[in-house]
Amino acid sequence: MNTALSSQAAGFVAFFASGVLLGAAYDILRIWRALFRSEKRSVFVQDFLYMIAAALLSFLVNLGANGGEIRLYLLAGELLGWLAWHFTAGAVTVFLFRRLADFLYARIFGPLGRLERRLGAKIGKRAARLADSVKKRVQNRKKRLKPRRRIVYNRHKETRRPRYVPHQRRMRNKHESN
Repeated sequence: MNTALSSQAAGFVAFFASGVLLGAAYDILRIWRALFRSEKRSVFVQDFLYMIAAALLSFLVNLGANGGEIRLYLLAGELLGWLAWHFTAGAVTVFLFRRLADFLYARIFGPLGRLERRLGAKIGKRAARLADSVKKRVQNRKKRLKPRRRIVYNRHKETRRPRYVPHQRRMRNKHESN
C-alpha cells in the first residue's frame, strides 16, 4: 500500500507541475495579447490552440504517471497547479509585462507610429501627384502628331519630284519677257 500511495503522490505532483506549466503558457498568451493587442478572432484561435496543447499535455502526463487511467484527484492537482501559477507568479509576470507594454507603446511605438503616418501621408500625396502626372502624360501622348517616319505622305519626300503648278510657269515667263 505504501507503493501505491507514493505513486499517487508522484502522479499528483506531476499533474501539479503540468498545471503550473500550462499556467505559464497561458500567461505567455496573455502577454502576447497585451503587447500586440489581438483581435477577437486571433484570441479565439490562440485559446483554441492552447486548449489543444493543454489536452495533449494532460493526456501525456496522465499516460506517464497513471498508465492512462483518469483519476479526479490528478485533474484536481492540475487545476490547483494552474491556479497556483495564475494567482502568484502569473499575476506578477503579467502586471510587469503590461507595464512594460504600456511604456513601450507610450515612448517608442506611439511616436514611431505617428512618424510613420506622417511619412505615409506625405509619400501618399507625392505618389498621387506622380500618378496624376503620368496619367496626364499618357492622355496627352494620344493627342500628339504621329512621328515623321510614320506619316505616309512624308515618306521619300526628298526623292519625289516637285509638283507641277501651272501659274508659277506663267509668272516665270512674264518675268523673263520683261
